[in-house]
Amino acid sequence: MSEMATKFGQLFRYGFLQRKVMARRYSGLMHMALFSGFVGLFMGSVLVQIDGYLLKPWGLPFLQGSVYQVFQAILDVFGLIFILGLGLALYRRLWIKPLHLQTGPQILIILFVFLYLGVTGFLLEGLRMALESRPSEPWAFAGYALSTLIRRIPFIDESGFLIYRILWWSHALVAFGLFAAIPYTRLAHMVMSPLNTLVSPSRPKGGLRTPFNLMKLIETGNFDVKVGVGRIEDFDWKQRLGLSACTNCGRCQEVCPAYATGTALSPRRLVQNLKRELDAGMDRRRTGSLFDGVVSENEVWSCTLCGACIQACPVLIHPPNYIIELRRELVSQSRLDRKKTELLSNLSGSFNPFGFPHADRELFVRQLGVPVLGENPKVEYVYWVGCAGVYDPRTREVVKAMAQILKKAGVSFGVLGGEEKCVGDPARRVGEEGRFQELAFQNLEALNRYNVKKIITHCPHCFNTLKNEYPDLGGQFEVLHHSVFIRDLIQQGQITITGGIGDKVTLHDSCYIGRFNGEYKAPRDLLRSIRDIKLVEMPRTRENSFCCGAGGANYWYEVPREVKISTVRAQEAKEMDAGLLAVECPYCLRMLGDAITVAGLGDTLKVKDLAEIVAEVIR
Repeated sequence: MSEMATKFGQLFRYGFLQRKVMARRYSGLMHMALFSGFVGLFMGSVLVQIDGYLLKPWGLPFLQGSVYQVFQAILDVFGLIFILGLGLALYRRLWIKPLHLQTGPQILIILFVFLYLGVTGFLLEGLRMALESRPSEPWAFAGYALSTLIRRIPFIDESGFLIYRILWWSHALVAFGLFAAIPYTRLAHMVMSPLNTLVSPSRPKGGLRTPFNLMKLIETGNFDVKVGVGRIEDFDWKQRLGLSACTNCGRCQEVCPAYATGTALSPRRLVQNLKRELDAGMDRRRTGSLFDGVVSENEVWSCTLCGACIQACPVLIHPPNYIIELRRELVSQSRLDRKKTELLSNLSGSFNPFGFPHADRELFVRQLGVPVLGENPKVEYVYWVGCAGVYDPRTREVVKAMAQILKKAGVSFGVLGGEEKCVGDPARRVGEEGRFQELAFQNLEALNRYNVKKIITHCPHCFNTLKNEYPDLGGQFEVLHHSVFIRDLIQQGQITITGGIGDKVTLHDSCYIGRFNGEYKAPRDLLRSIRDIKLVEMPRTRENSFCCGAGGANYWYEVPREVKISTVRAQEAKEMDAGLLAVECPYCLRMLGDAITVAGLGDTLKVKDLAEIVAEVIR
């Protein structure tokens, strides 16, 4: 019941209230005027037919007297709203011409046909009033105003009824023709888009679909499972509905970091190409793979899986879900370059994507001087160090800062040490589901061995995987990102801020803490708790934050592009005239730090993790 309520809540918010459409003032006003005007006029026409053909013969009409007067006024309001929306739409398409919009003949014909229906509707009302005056007519204020003008036409008494009949039939035929065209034109989104908002996945936004359970396959000995999508019919019905729901509005392309930096990927083009293949019909579809002319491998590998397109889509389409299925297909066909093959080999042999010795995990935590669960299992929290925390020298400083904070606060914590392995995020994002689950089940075995209930991590990718993807495999933990945990320690008085920053600070929201898990408040509360700090927000922030470029396993292989994503983001940070760029992710730390160094900005703009910033100002 609760899931059904969630589904209908989605339909109400995004289908009827059009929450994401309304996020943009001009297009939101335009679309809401079109939507509300159309729905109001359609429902009004339905009520007229019900009243005239079903209720009136039984002597039960309700559109009479004061009810009919109010009804006329309401319909005129909806009619004017509808025409306003059409005017805004035509002005936007023909004069403003936003770059992300594609305006072809079909959309213009549709808009002008709607305009014809709106205008002839008022003309018919005005003609009827001019020819058959009724006491209630002034309530239909728009039609009444037109009728006063029509009465001044000299030949209206002789030809009025003929003109009315011609207009009525043309209006009716055009209206019925328009409804008949819905399945074959872009108007299909009027049906498909609300349906997609209703059935859009209710699983966590950051969690990918789990196509099989490796342990169950091993138990049954049946490994005959299809993973990935190579042909359009391999997508499930919900995914195919998502393709049909696409309105080609271009919002996904407008916010895509891969598209903005000149890669082969446009999420709009990818979805539209898949949609065209779906609409082609069985007899006209390509007989081979989708990679034989529908999508390219470069497109699929260019995506950072940052979720900006998901956030932007007004009808809840998830382009990354299609990309993941296509990547899984490429993995199943072993169509991987050297870098991706090395990544998977490293995860298999060394249990980390860097390919460094697994024994270094135990060695590092011993040097760090933190409790290891193998020797001290009775702790409240497990601090998940992650691969970057061990093998990346820059992120090691973050781990040291975290250890310092946890010790200062008297937190009961420990680490897995050599028993911790990569959570599997890079394997899953590159499309190797089996490798991901191998790592996941090994980690779950270690965590369950010590009856772990609570986990802290500084890595958003580890956080998202442990919180949103391990539950599908049986892992149920309370997972906290370090931004939330440190904020709570400060607010509860377990650590005291004694120093200050004395500089402007700008914050980069990571994709997997922000967009995918909705945490924007904690890092800002944390920063504002520090004295002498001025937090300045970049133009693209919170849910509209711009990716650092490392996500979707892009950190581990090269993507042909015109400019690096991290370079674009570093430039945005520089323009804020801040002395410190605060981050909440080890990969953002590395990507943005390198970009700032390459740009020669290292002396004026420092990049630090939230834990490092706090560790410098506590006692």
